[in-house]
Amino acid sequence: MTLQTVSVSAEEAAAHGLPPVAVRLDATNCGMFLVPGSPGCYVHLQGPPGAPLSFVVRPGDRRGDDAVPLEEQVRRRESSSTDLEIGPAGTVKVRGVERPALLYFAGHSSASRACCVARLEIGPVDLVLELTVSSAFRNVPGCAAVAATPVFRRILESFEAAWEPPPPSRPRKR
Repeated sequence: MTLQTVSVSAEEAAAHGLPPVAVRLDATNCGMFLVPGSPGCYVHLQGPPGAPLSFVVRPGDRRGDDAVPLEEQVRRRESSSTDLEIGPAGTVKVRGVERPALLYFAGHSSASRACCVARLEIGPVDLVLELTVSSAFRNVPGCAAVAATPVFRRILESFEAAWEPPPPSRPRKR
């Protein structure tokens, strides 16, 4: 089955304990499949077995009204990785808009991977997009090069997200 448009409504997100953000993207011919019900994720696309290829959308960490820096989020998420190497900060274009991003490398041997995380502000919520590829990308100059690969380009060009809070509840009449 060929994966095409992936869409998650704000209601579906909220039902899974996520902030009410609607997400939509075009994954046509991306070579990945949808991992349904991935905890804490709006979208989780995974490549073929044994291949470090994935695209994940999750809520970003916040401290009050402020976003937690990407490097701190990466270090927390990869706390069990013994081979974590933080690469350069940069930007990634999402629907033509430059977004802050950070390249990092984790794992070792065949499980080694290069990851690019990018942050998007969607209303009062931050989303983190995580693009993961093989560590063969270790020589790339930054996230922009990872994002420019054909597998991610269409996804990032088509990515849409919208904050859709539920309407205020009305008091019940008695």
